[in-house]
Amino acid sequence: GGAIAAGGGNPLPEFVLLMDPATAFWLTLQEDLDQVEEVKGVLKLQDRQLVLCPINDSRDGGKADAGTHWTLLVCWDRGCGSGESTASSSLPPGQSNSQSSAGPFSRFCYYDSLLGGSGTSGGANLAQARTLASRLAGRDVQVLPDNCPNQTNCFDCGIYMLLLSE
Repeated sequence: GGAIAAGGGNPLPEFVLLMDPATAFWLTLQEDLDQVEEVKGVLKLQDRQLVLCPINDSRDGGKADAGTHWTLLVCWDRGCGSGESTASSSLPPGQSNSQSSAGPFSRFCYYDSLLGGSGTSGGANLAQARTLASRLAGRDVQVLPDNCPNQTNCFDCGIYMLLLSE
């Protein structure tokens, strides 16, 4: 079955993927690009128009429930296959539509409730988001923090990540 949409108890549409956090974490750590491609196929990324990826700052693949901060990477604007044309203005600077055919997504936004889109360094989470975005796109991509509400304490990042996913 599909993931359940927030608030309504209805499954998410097939073109939306709320990626399992463990899968997002594994994809950032995996060095074998053949395995990455296999998992991308299993996730049916070629059929998705929107992918929501929870990001955690842990880099320790041998320790469960590690990390101290959650953020969100959003992937969209498929470059091919949907029958819709992608305007060059919707791509990051320096990329053309022909480059977007390397993977299903050409746009990425990163939301961090500690930064609020301030543009300051995002640390480990932003580095993980950039790695994941590049793996999903099949090429190096630009991922910059976008504006979002700021959390007012040091422990609500997971709640903010879930609310931003809605």
